[in-house]
Amino acid sequence: MPIDPLVVAKFTVIISCIPILVALYQRKFLNKPLFAFLTYKILTLLVNVFEQFLIWYSSKYFETIEPYINYFEIQDTSFIGILFYVLVFIFIGKFYRILLGVKNNGKTVIWISYLLLLSSLVNYFFIEGYRVYGKFNPAVTAIFMFGVPVYYLFYLFKSNLALPIRQNPYFWLSLGVILPNLIGVFLFFVGDVVHKEDYQLFTILSSFKNAFLILGHILIAIGFWNAPYAKYITLPDEK
Repeated sequence: MPIDPLVVAKFTVIISCIPILVALYQRKFLNKPLFAFLTYKILTLLVNVFEQFLIWYSSKYFETIEPYINYFEIQDTSFIGILFYVLVFIFIGKFYRILLGVKNNGKTVIWISYLLLLSSLVNYFFIEGYRVYGKFNPAVTAIFMFGVPVYYLFYLFKSNLALPIRQNPYFWLSLGVILPNLIGVFLFFVGDVVHKEDYQLFTILSSFKNAFLILGHILIAIGFWNAPYAKYITLPDEK
């Protein structure tokens, strides 16, 4: 019996609450980068809940929104995707800007995130548009979400910190960001084509990605659980 992708998506949204609850439990230990990451998680959760609400509402009261759907030629919830991309480039960019600092290309990361944010908005409004899943926006977001944490981990392992890596909250948060984007890079490159040609296959791939997202949420929860150890890690710009 095939798994309903909507059920998987709802379950993923529920699981995404776990790292937020852990972070709130450890809130007195949250420093600037951890607070930026928590803000990203909370706002992303709100967008996900909003998307699920739209799906539910359209299934129950379609006639009330049908004129707007027809006018804007909307076929699914792809038009919401821009909100996720904006949150990534603002808050994940800020998170790694703080962790890397000026001397370790932190400024480069934040400028890249601003450039991709602008490019995504231009693409959304003027090029690929809001009616399609798109290629550019999902692809550059996945590459950014994979490449920047990998670069940070490379920097982290070169730093020879006295704190054991298993107690480093930034290590766990970075793993939680990287993991879903292992498949995300592939899905985002072919997602638009699959979305148009075989929507059932697209939902299966999306569900598979959601499985990685669930594991990513668990890793992020571990990161926030280790928030008390953040005080032992001197950020580059604080040296």
